[in-house]
Amino acid sequence: MAEITLETVRAFYDRHNIEKGDRGWMKRQELLSMSPQFMGRKVLEIGCGTGALAGKLQENHPDYTAIDLSPVSIEKAKKDFPDVKFIVGDFMEYQTDEKFNTIALFDSLEHFADWRKVLAKVIPLLNPRGRILLNIPNPDFTKFCQRSEIFEHIIDNLIWLEDLLVEFKKYHLDLIYYHLYSVETYKQYQFCVFQ
Repeated sequence: MAEITLETVRAFYDRHNIEKGDRGWMKRQELLSMSPQFMGRKVLEIGCGTGALAGKLQENHPDYTAIDLSPVSIEKAKKDFPDVKFIVGDFMEYQTDEKFNTIALFDSLEHFADWRKVLAKVIPLLNPRGRILLNIPNPDFTKFCQRSEIFEHIIDNLIWLEDLLVEFKKYHLDLIYYHLYSVETYKQYQFCVFQ
């Protein structure tokens, strides 16, 4: 099993954002079409990258906070989307007394060494009747993981829907929306909403 470290993920995305820029526009369009109907007034996005989704979603959700551990990504995000509150840091060390109507993890939960610990930290930040939005790789489609170095560390950490359902049940949250979708071929991503 490849070890997931913050430094590995941070270094990859710092380098990736300098060398390749943001190439996820097709997936972002899909997320932009699904996410707004589930989002509340006050939003926290964990693992926001260069802020492309935050910048668009913030237009209708002005109380938007986004955190990412890549300083390079956050620097670009702040420049491109000055109305969003961006924070550089490790979410697991993030401290706040704020509560959020929506907490979004778009393509980030699978990068944590222990996604269950992430959920345990997320749940107390959620307002009653709040929602958690997840966009995660479809474990049935692992070929894409082998094509990119960043996914080498998550091949053994892919998250199955059944495991999510069990974990969220512990917090009395139910799956209220599920969509398996494609960006290029096959069903590569799972979009889930829990409330």
